[in-house]
Amino acid sequence: MLKKEQRETISLPKNLYVNDGSLVNPFYATSEMIDTAYREVRRCNSKEEKARSLYEWMEDNIFYEKISGIFGPHYRHAKEVFEEKKGICGEMTFLYVTMARIVGVEAAYVDVKRDFHNKKVGHACAQVRTEEGKKLVDPAYHHYDINHRQYKVLNDAETIDLFKQLRRTGYYREKSAGNELEEFLGKLFSGLRALSG
Repeated sequence: MLKKEQRETISLPKNLYVNDGSLVNPFYATSEMIDTAYREVRRCNSKEEKARSLYEWMEDNIFYEKISGIFGPHYRHAKEVFEEKKGICGEMTFLYVTMARIVGVEAAYVDVKRDFHNKKVGHACAQVRTEEGKKLVDPAYHHYDINHRQYKVLNDAETIDLFKQLRRTGYYREKSAGNELEEFLGKLFSGLRALSG
C-alpha cells in the first residue's frame, strides 16, 4: 500500500486502455515511457514547454530510419519505437503523440499530403494544442511548429485504421490514377510476407 504522500504525487493519464492483446494500438505505452515523459517535463510550467521538451527529447533519442527492403519489419507502434530508438515518420509520430498525451498535452496524428516546401508527400507528423494554439510537430523533419501546406488531422479511429493497414502490409499509398502498379506490388509483397511469416 502506498503512503499518503506517495498517493498524492501520482498523476495518471486521463484515460487508461487495457485490452487482451488482440488489438494492437499505435499509442501503446509502458511504465518506462510514462516515467520518461514525466521526467522530461518535470521542470515545465506550461503545455507549450512540455510539448517542446518532449520534441527535444525525441531529437536526442529517437532516430529516423527507413525500413530496409520489402521484407523489413512491420510498421512499429509507440512502444517499439521507444525501445528500438528508431522509426520512420508515422512511427515517430505515434511515439510523440503518446508521450504528449501522457503528460496532458492534447495531441493528434496528422496525415501530410504536401510538406512545407509544397512537395507532394506521403508523410506524417503530430499536432499539439497548447496555450499558444495548434502547432505541427515533426520529429522526422526535425521541426517544431512546422508549416506543412496540406494535411489532415486524424481522429484516433482514423489513426488506428491507418495503423492496422500499415502494420499488416507495411505499405500505404492513397488510391489515385497512375499508381495501380504500386498498389499491385503492395498487395503482392503483403501476400509474400504472409507466406514467409
